Amino acid sequence: MKRNYNTNTIKLLILIFLLTINVKLFAQYQIKLNVSNITETSVQIRGVLFDDKNYLAKDTLNFAKKQFISSSKTAIIGGLYYLYFPISKTKIYFALENKDTIAINISGKDYLASVKSNKVRNNVFFDYQRLERSYNWLDSAYAKELQLQKKYNFKQRAEFFAEKTKALTDFRKKALLSIPANNVLHVYFRALNQLDEWIPDRKNFAGRASFLKKFDLNSKKILFTPVLKEVLYEYYSSFPLVSDSLMKAMDQVLTVANCKEKAYPFIFDYSSKIVSNRAILNNGKSYAYVIEKYGINSPCKFLDKNILSSYKKELDKLKMQNSNLKAPNIILADTLKKTQNLHEFAKQYDFTVLIFYAPSCDHCQKEIPIMEETIANLEKQFNKRIGRFAICNDPDSNNEDWSKFIRTHELNTNYAHVKLPNESKLRELYDAFSTPIYFLIDSDADFLARRISPVSIKRYFLTL
Repeated sequence: MKRNYNTNTIKLLILIFLLTINVKLFAQYQIKLNVSNITETSVQIRGVLFDDKNYLAKDTLNFAKKQFISSSKTAIIGGLYYLYFPISKTKIYFALENKDTIAINISGKDYLASVKSNKVRNNVFFDYQRLERSYNWLDSAYAKELQLQKKYNFKQRAEFFAEKTKALTDFRKKALLSIPANNVLHVYFRALNQLDEWIPDRKNFAGRASFLKKFDLNSKKILFTPVLKEVLYEYYSSFPLVSDSLMKAMDQVLTVANCKEKAYPFIFDYSSKIVSNRAILNNGKSYAYVIEKYGINSPCKFLDKNILSSYKKELDKLKMQNSNLKAPNIILADTLKKTQNLHEFAKQYDFTVLIFYAPSCDHCQKEIPIMEETIANLEKQFNKRIGRFAICNDPDSNNEDWSKFIRTHELNTNYAHVKLPNESKLRELYDAFSTPIYFLIDSDADFLARRISPVSIKRYFLTL
């Protein structure tokens, strides 16, 4: 018997058919994981965005529940992902493109040694990671050198890692011959090779300009690799750590970066954090410049309403601080209950360093002795008298802990020690809501440098 279907009936039949199809057929990617003889009960799948700290949590596969497949119906740009085993803290990276179906096999205790994939490019990537791991001894040796306070400039650092760099570069060059140019692993390997060809040099003006042109900062795929952050770090490292120089560097980067692209907020955020660093001379000036020009006044209006509001408050605070040439006076009692006056104290010295610290602060305990040694060396080198006006910025600290901190670190030559009360406008005037914080003033109590560090105070004296 002939059946007549009206339009509504046909639509209903199509809908039922679609609902009965396995949802996996619509997955934009699929990761199948096969594990055997491993001690862990789960693994996390994470996607790298800019760097490991900005990773995208994707999925957790629970081996006890036999959950060995991760998939998504949402299209992806393509990027580097990794398996993270929480007990051993092992990371195994792999490349994932949109509409990929990837099988990964792991067995035994050494996950990286055994890992295999159905994708040739990922097997190449696993070999690369195994090669990297074979040079862990060199990374450990370098870390020990730094712990021993040994200093390496960029050229010396490159020489230290020359053997590892050559091995990895040679591997990547060979691998690039067989990986398609549009694949994220090709983008990643190519960018790493370009990075390894460059050694930051603050006198090589032409070199740093050509370096930046080698990379597409607006590339959607490069954002989903850790290399973009390395590119920015290496480029900024080729400029002196002085506000005016770094503002020029930020102009170059943030002008090239398109504020309509997905990478821009990450580039802006990283750049603003760089210029706010205490190691940069006059960092408040450069920080205000970057957040105002490329954040608040960006034509793309990319900032969230709440973040925009916080930046505007930060900018108002910075402008107020920068317009105030004279340090607000501090008149407080010292450890012997004697009143100390900052402006009167400053008149006794060529320069005075204001030190906001807390005796219980671990970072203060490490850094303040370094700052004291730095100041003492500067006095000898430049034949200047430098006062130290130290403010205990911890209302909960008792007098015994306060005095013990001073004795332990021998903070007694050219020092005045005072303590901020719990409620004090000075904390807001100096924006001293963290520790340690240092300011440099002259004998008239005029600000010379704000929020300095042992590094930037040396740089200041070298510019005199």
